[in-house]
Amino acid sequence: MIVKIRKNITGCVYFSLSLLFFCFWGVLPAQASGSYTWATISGGPSTGFCENLSASSTGQYVACANTSGDVFVSSDYGATWADQTTLGSNNWFAAGVSETGQYMAVGARGGFLYLSNNYGATWNQVSTLGSQLWYSAAVSSSGQYVAAVDFAGTVEISSDAGLSWSAKTLAGAANLTSVAMSKDGQYVYAADNGGSPGELFVSSDFGATWTPKGSNSHGFWESVSSAASGQYAVATDTYGEVYITSDYGATWAPQTVHAGGFFYNAIISSNGQYLMAPDVNNNGFLYESFDGGNTWASDTNLGLGSASGWWTITASYDFSRVVATDDNGVDYTGFNAALFVSPSSPGSSSPTLSTPQKLPGNPDTGYGAPNDRYPYLLAASVVCVGFGLVIFGKNGHLSTDEDIPNEWRLSSRKPPNVH
Repeated sequence: MIVKIRKNITGCVYFSLSLLFFCFWGVLPAQASGSYTWATISGGPSTGFCENLSASSTGQYVACANTSGDVFVSSDYGATWADQTTLGSNNWFAAGVSETGQYMAVGARGGFLYLSNNYGATWNQVSTLGSQLWYSAAVSSSGQYVAAVDFAGTVEISSDAGLSWSAKTLAGAANLTSVAMSKDGQYVYAADNGGSPGELFVSSDFGATWTPKGSNSHGFWESVSSAASGQYAVATDTYGEVYITSDYGATWAPQTVHAGGFFYNAIISSNGQYLMAPDVNNNGFLYESFDGGNTWASDTNLGLGSASGWWTITASYDFSRVVATDDNGVDYTGFNAALFVSPSSPGSSSPTLSTPQKLPGNPDTGYGAPNDRYPYLLAASVVCVGFGLVIFGKNGHLSTDEDIPNEWRLSSRKPPNVH
């Protein structure tokens, strides 16, 4: 039996559509940014401070390259740290961690590059590269691709987890200070601090070839950080300015983060929508953007005193967990529950949201499984339309085939498949 409703349903349709809109609005996740709660790390690096920090996708594993001491590794989101005494004390600058945290790379300014394939438990010296001015390192998700920059102007690339290396001399580069890569290792960024002019170099073929893509009036770049896909990246220059690309490094747009702020480095989330930049000025704040850099705001939950400024920072892929250090060597952890994304299974790179949220333009996180939400949307639409029909149908009366002929009827066809 097909259910029909009497004529004169204009009001019914309008009301049903209105209800449908509000139902869909309620079911669709809303974008959330939330706020961070912060804690000072006790038992962290005891001397100096972290020149570079790098974290796994969940933020569980973090490596600190300490400029005046040892390398430190945390396996509990920065709560406690293990001193990598076997590496010895040095002027450690470079640190890179893979997605799971299994693969790590660290290097000293005036020392060797070291690799770990067991979460920092043991380390292997890359003796074939010799002692260099290692400033920065990056590791792909699988650990297959590793990039490390020598301050003198060379990028070392490995495509076999460090077994062999290929030196790439970037034309015009003088002082390479930072390197970053996409999750799969295809897109690699390198920042030049001393060329004429200094450039942001980009490779789209796993580091095989390089093209200068970003120069500004200052000509000196300090840091670069890449989103998971490589489409989005953020860079800073020696004048403390922040730049963003959304087209794989083809163009770079300056950001108005904070007047008078000086930003030594900045980081970007896996989806390219969240950014954070620490102000190195005394009394500095951490500045955050949750809309791809369109707007910025200071994190008022954690400001530093007159004797301290921020130095470096790292975060989980979803930006829910942050580890930061100030220029006095004090380290902090932050957690933002509104951004938290939990892996769908141990070791999985496909996250599932623990709380609903909408992440615009997000290639790696967001709604969970794409089809999971459609049954709820369909159910919402049926309830909304049905409720509207009952209320605004003439006399509120639903009729059947046998009641009144030639009336408008609800379709008995199945809805199309939703992909």
